[in-house]
Amino acid sequence: IQVFLNLPQDHEILRAWGVAYSALAQIFIDTESAVYCQNAEMKGGWLGFKPFKISKIVQETQDIKSFYLIPEDGQLVDFQAGQYVGVKLLNVADGYDAIRQYSLSSMPGENYYRITVKAESNDPENKGIVSNLLHNYTVGDVLYLQPPTGDFVLVNQDKHRVFIAGGVGITPLLSMLQHSLKEGGNANITFIQAVRNKEHHLMNEWFKRSEERRVGKEC
Repeated sequence: IQVFLNLPQDHEILRAWGVAYSALAQIFIDTESAVYCQNAEMKGGWLGFKPFKISKIVQETQDIKSFYLIPEDGQLVDFQAGQYVGVKLLNVADGYDAIRQYSLSSMPGENYYRITVKAESNDPENKGIVSNLLHNYTVGDVLYLQPPTGDFVLVNQDKHRVFIAGGVGITPLLSMLQHSLKEGGNANITFIQAVRNKEHHLMNEWFKRSEERRVGKEC
């Protein structure tokens, strides 16, 4: 803003902008801290990151894997279908840790968390450093997770629900779908998943096992 307006460094507009920016930043900091504290106070909750061991890995498609995660301390906080977790990998590059957010593709009430991750390769510079590194993890390796959070959740009890997903974007909706089936059977639930072809049909085996419920539709 200083360069754009050609103002001196001590101009009152810049000072006012600095005050407004600091106030706005503090609002976000306080809001984030309140979410962390709320998560820590929940039954089984915690503050910050804690270790989870990979108990199972499923190759869903050529470039997508599901990771089943068990807390090392045995304490697992429940979540709402559609929420996500922050995942930290240690010493990813130049000694720095990396944090990414992944939707939980499992349904609430299980004794594990599941994240379903696509190994990204669209960026010619880094080719999805974290997702590709995660794909090299094996059973027994440890990830560090924050408690589940997020507002993209089911907010009503409507009997007719329509879910539309494309590719790996299915992950939060899959959690919602499983929760809906558990809570209300298969009445009036329509699920549409768009994929490039059968080889990219994420969770294909799960849909096959659930075929009698008629919850899956490939486009």
